[in-house]
Amino acid sequence: ATTQSLRPGGLFAFTVEANRDSDTFRLLPSRRYAHAATYLRALAEAHGFVELGLTSDVLRAQSGQDITGHIAVFRRTANSP
Repeated sequence: ATTQSLRPGGLFAFTVEANRDSDTFRLLPSRRYAHAATYLRALAEAHGFVELGLTSDVLRAQSGQDITGHIAVFRRTANSP
């Protein structure tokens, strides 16, 4: 849906919780999904996006604990599927 919603050159920015336990994603006890950076990069490439930035940082605090995640910015290429 994001690929169809953006014109070529359009930016897609988002945050997700970080998954450091595998190379894909997993459902956490909080019932939120966590994603590995390698998985995000592979999905972006498969759908015609190039990475402009992908960093990790604390996204928020929950129950007194810092929640680490990825801050991602991708650009849609002109030849996206």
